[in-house]
Amino acid sequence: MKPIRKIHGELLSRYESELAELKSFIRELKARVAEHGTEPEHYAEDLSEAEHNVTYYEGEIARLRAEGGGYGGGGHTTPPHTSMPGVGSLIVSAISFAAGVLIGSSLRTRRGDTDRGDGAEGR
Repeated sequence: MKPIRKIHGELLSRYESELAELKSFIRELKARVAEHGTEPEHYAEDLSEAEHNVTYYEGEIARLRAEGGGYGGGGHTTPPHTSMPGVGSLIVSAISFAAGVLIGSSLRTRRGDTDRGDGAEGR
């Protein structure tokens, strides 16, 4: 299992790379549009989506950098927002199991089945 710091760094690098690619795409798109005199309806959606993605990646990079400061020498092994990973899944799993048992039991009672042990329930 990778340490959180390493995952955090890899994610930050990937987001920075994506951001650089998006900014390059936007520059090239604007340059080609101006060069060819393309009508806005032919590229406006792509430009809008790319600009939205730039805003997203800039926000995520800022968030990761802010969170990354807390990992340095503080001895944190997990991000603050996930102090106990997996607990939610465990709770949901237990509740789902209990609900399944209760539903199965009530359905069996409704049908009037009994377990005869010979695999011939309900005959």
